[in-house]
Amino acid sequence: MALSETAARRLEALEATAAHRAVVEALRAAIDRGAPTDCYKMNAARVAKEVGVSLGDAVRTFLLATQAGVVDLNYDVHCPHCGGIATDHQQLATVHDHGACGMCKVGFAVDFAEQLEVTFTVNPGVRALEIAELSPDVMGALMARDGRVKGDLSTNWVSAAFVTSQQDFRDLFAGEFLSPNASFAVRSLTFLFTDITGSTQMYEVLGDARAYAIVQEHFQLMTDVIREESGGIVKTIGDAVMAVFPVNVDAVRAALRIQRAFAASRDPLNDVRVKIGVHRGPAIAVTSNRAVDYFGRTVNVAARAEGKARPREVLVSEAVLDDPAVTALLDAEGIERTRFTVELKGVATPLAVASLTPTARKA
Repeated sequence: MALSETAARRLEALEATAAHRAVVEALRAAIDRGAPTDCYKMNAARVAKEVGVSLGDAVRTFLLATQAGVVDLNYDVHCPHCGGIATDHQQLATVHDHGACGMCKVGFAVDFAEQLEVTFTVNPGVRALEIAELSPDVMGALMARDGRVKGDLSTNWVSAAFVTSQQDFRDLFAGEFLSPNASFAVRSLTFLFTDITGSTQMYEVLGDARAYAIVQEHFQLMTDVIREESGGIVKTIGDAVMAVFPVNVDAVRAALRIQRAFAASRDPLNDVRVKIGVHRGPAIAVTSNRAVDYFGRTVNVAARAEGKARPREVLVSEAVLDDPAVTALLDAEGIERTRFTVELKGVATPLAVASLTPTARKA
């Protein structure tokens, strides 16, 4: 079928954004000549594999396609017993933290990573789908096609935990937030905290206007790096940043890049001394200030670890350091690790950490 005028116009608008061209072409092909099921609850992970791009690039493109009116975003709550879709939603605020499966006749807590999937359906203004209601057999075929199987979520499941952690989601969907009365468990996320040392002195020496401009430039540098490494800034607290990443190695790579970027910057930005702490573990996702935020022991420990770091140092917990992908990254970049334990205020057990100084490399 020929693309409608509306479809052609919206795809053209999408191409003018930071969307990945290969993903845009996959969307165009599905709209133009795909079966109705190819356009319904599209899995960005499957598309990423098919066209050979990263999951981050695919999700970014689908989010931009949502903004361009090419697709609509869906939040699908899956039953942890049968894997079927118990409910689906078009807004995050309507998702409840507890669900029920009509087929299994059971209730369950909705885990942000394991039960809540983000999919995309072609907007009816772009192509009207001849699907009034999908039968269980068709739905099962869709899930089998996309490889959405319990236990292999890291490669086949685009979870709400992943999507809402992306900087693009936070920029493009600032109005999307959880129900104020809901809190969702998140199995595991990596948190990165930063802070500037000597910022008070910087304001004294440079004056408020100049120092403030430098701090804003420092925030922009961090935002750009964190976005490129598939993370997102949750919030800023004064001169400090709290960021979240679905994957350990992306957080560590971002931390190293941030430290190198400041060291290589021109005066006066190269005088900014940043401390970074990175830790991974479970958390609770909630709404705070009309945005998705995270709380819990993992978040507290990550913040406390940053407080123990020295200027231009990255302090990572053992939970992050022992990830094979992180080990491979540090080995490839020749970065030495100095292991020790630190006592953290309000935390009963000493934290095993490693110091990374990205500007110091092996000869």
